[in-house]
Amino acid sequence: MHAAKAALLSKGIEVESHDAVKRQFGLHLIKTGIVDKFYGMILREEQDDRMMADYNVGFSPEEDRVFKRLDDAKDFISKMESLIG
Repeated sequence: MHAAKAALLSKGIEVESHDAVKRQFGLHLIKTGIVDKFYGMILREEQDDRMMADYNVGFSPEEDRVFKRLDDAKDFISKMESLIG
């Protein structure tokens, strides 16, 4: 979420809420072709899992899901760093 927010800020777009980050990310980075929609999917899935972990006491993701999220996060951060320069 912070990497997405930084990428938006590098384009002059300031956002505060998580929902605003997702909306503006889609509008200004995906729809314009700056990043592939794959990165929007990563952002959405990571946020969904964060919400589950915060608000669902019984949430316990499977090991393969955890490793996929880690790999996706590394890929996402690398892409956002390349945008920021």
